[in-house]
Amino acid sequence: MTMTVADVMTSAAHVTTPDSPIVLAARLMDRHGVKRLPVVDADGGLVGIVSRRDLSSASTPRPSPPSGWPRASTAWWPYVTS
Repeated sequence: MTMTVADVMTSAAHVTTPDSPIVLAARLMDRHGVKRLPVVDADGGLVGIVSRRDLSSASTPRPSPPSGWPRASTAWWPYVTS
C-alpha cells in the first residue's frame, strides 16, 4: 500500500496572518516546535508560508554601503567563495 500525504501531514496546523508582527510568529514557532507557518488570509485561504529563516533575515539589519556607492548597488557586499 502506498502512503499518501494525508497519512503523514499535520491536520491541525498552527497558522499566522500577513499582518501579524514577526515577533509573534517567532513565538508561535518556538512554542509549538515548528520551523514554518502557513500564512492565511481572513477567509483562511493560504497566501504563503513563513519560515524561521525568513523571520531571522527580516530581523537582521543589513549594513549600509560605504560612502560614495550608489544606493541601488550591492556589489560592495563581500562574496563568500568557499
